[in-house]
Amino acid sequence: MMRGLKTLHLRMERHCENALAFARAMEKHPKIRKVRYPGLPDDPFHRRAQKYFNDFGGIVGLEIEGDLKKVQELVFQLKLCYFAVSLGDLDTLVQIPALMTHGKVPREEREKMGIMDGVIRVSVGVEHVEDIIGDFEQALEKL
Repeated sequence: MMRGLKTLHLRMERHCENALAFARAMEKHPKIRKVRYPGLPDDPFHRRAQKYFNDFGGIVGLEIEGDLKKVQELVFQLKLCYFAVSLGDLDTLVQIPALMTHGKVPREEREKMGIMDGVIRVSVGVEHVEDIIGDFEQALEKL
């Protein structure tokens, strides 16, 4: 644990830096309906995050057009990023909240929370950010 704490600040800097760059790139992609990341100035939680946090974290929410089948197709086309049940690793991890963390929540309730079937949660890792972006771009092109 002590060994890991020595480099935590470096890993978190890269995690946050990559997440912001990834969110900005995904905002421009035509197949992405919405990007949720408090580091983006138009995010509804941007000001609050600025006030309370040193940075914006490494979790980015993406919403694509389509149902759960489309989301699964996208996730299974990723080559660098891993489909995982947990988040927070050096590698970029992806999960589908409608099937995983909120899988037992009725659809109407999930949607009230903003968790549509097309939402993907990405824990952006410390890989080269252009590789992460490229992986999502190649997967999105196959949809």
